[in-house]
Amino acid sequence: LLIMITGFISIILISSTIFIASIFIEGAEKVAQNTRHWSQIIGQYSIEPLVNDDHDALNQKLLALTSVSYINYIHVYNAQTPNSQPGFFTSYNRNNNYPAIADKIDELEELSVPRYKQNYLEFIVPIKQNENLLGYVYIQSSLEQVEALTRQIIIITAVVVSLTFLISLLITSRLEHKITAPLHRLTETIQQVSQHKDYSIRCD
Repeated sequence: LLIMITGFISIILISSTIFIASIFIEGAEKVAQNTRHWSQIIGQYSIEPLVNDDHDALNQKLLALTSVSYINYIHVYNAQTPNSQPGFFTSYNRNNNYPAIADKIDELEELSVPRYKQNYLEFIVPIKQNENLLGYVYIQSSLEQVEALTRQIIIITAVVVSLTFLISLLITSRLEHKITAPLHRLTETIQQVSQHKDYSIRCD
């Protein structure tokens, strides 16, 4: 019985681990999907300012992103430079407590697909107008909300598993007592019969 209960708890733990991992992966993919959507919007917003070399206009548009809590940083790079090398155009930080980060110009190829770090994801998308490359958008999104949800699920799972374990121990203890108590009485009766040679003694 104890082996069965242990196996049951092991199954719960394995299932919980798989469930928690799937929740995190699903949440991260959702953030990536939303971030890519925003990167396309920002790319469209950036076309006119890049063409007109209007930094202030794009800065004003990027300020609207303060309502999007999971976007940490945005860099816009201009591909139409005299040396034909992408150059920094403007940037956005979620708030003043977020220090500036280094340019990602050297990682254009590497960040063409989302890259996941410890608590954020980042990638770069091109800005095009009629197939003409105008620049790039670098965007970094936080995974803090996904991690917070995952931590809550871990806590709930730990509580459920702990309660299941305690209840299983209680049930096991009671069943063990019901099974072993008659055996103890039978053993005592056999010992009494053996000691006193009184075969009239019965096991209650």
